[in-house]
Amino acid sequence: MAGDKYKKVVAGAQFEVGAPLWNSITEAAKANEERGRAGGGQLPRRIPADQVYVQNNTGAKVSMYHVLGIDSGLAIAASGATGARQSNIVLKGIVPTSGSIGKFVITAQVIPAGSIGLAWVSGVCAVQVNVLSESTGTDNNYADVKSGETKQLEINTSGAAQILTRNSGTGTVWAVVRLGGTAAASGGTTGPTGPQGFGGPTGQSVTGPTGAVGPASTATGPTGPSGLPLVDPSGVDLYKGFYVVSGNVWAVDYLRAH
Repeated sequence: MAGDKYKKVVAGAQFEVGAPLWNSITEAAKANEERGRAGGGQLPRRIPADQVYVQNNTGAKVSMYHVLGIDSGLAIAASGATGARQSNIVLKGIVPTSGSIGKFVITAQVIPAGSIGLAWVSGVCAVQVNVLSESTGTDNNYADVKSGETKQLEINTSGAAQILTRNSGTGTVWAVVRLGGTAAASGGTTGPTGPQGFGGPTGQSVTGPTGAVGPASTATGPTGPSGLPLVDPSGVDLYKGFYVVSGNVWAVDYLRAH
C-alpha cells in the first residue's frame, strides 16, 4: 500500500501491511490496553496540583463532587508502575468511616466502581454539605466526612473543609469549600514549658541618709531633792569624795565647813 498508510480498503481487496502501519497498530493496541487498566482512560503525565487519582473501591459508581474516604495503601505503587503511572499517585477511595475524618477526597468526575478517576485532595471545589442548624451563634464554618455518607459532608465546629460560601437553609445545600483549611476544636493541649530564664544581678545594700535631729524639749524636768547643810564636826575643809550624812550618800567636789 503505497502512499497513505491509513487509506481504507474494501472487502475482498488484497493489501499488504507495511512496517509503519503495523507499528501504529501495535501502539494503538498498547494505548487501549493502558486505558483498560486505568479503568476510565490512560493517565496523563501531568494533572492539577490540587488533584490526585483515586480508585473507587466503594462497590458503586460515584458522581462528580462526591466524597470518598482515603483507605490505607496505594491502588498502584510507583515501584510497580510504568510510564505515566509512575509519576502519579493513585489512592484507594472507600465509603467514609469514623477513621476518615480529615482524610478524604472530593471526586472531580464520575468514577465507575473499581475504576480510577480524578479527585480534589486540596484547594477549592464544590460539594454538598449537611447543615444542622442556622440559629444565631452556630458555627457553620467547617465540615468533614460523615460515616457511611458519600454524597455530602457534614458541618461541624471543626473539620478539614473550610466553608467559603454556601446556600442558605438547613439540610443538604451546595457549598464552596477549601480543602486543607482545618480548624482545631477548642481546648487544645498545653504546650511544653519554656526554658528557665537567666537570673537578675545581685542587689547592692545601700545605707539610707541619717535622719534629722528632732527639736529640743522645752519641758522642765522634775525638781531635785532639797540640799542638806553639810557640817563637819572637826571644822576642816571637805574635799571631793563621797560622804554619808544622816543615812544619805552625798557626792562632794569641794565644800568648806561653816
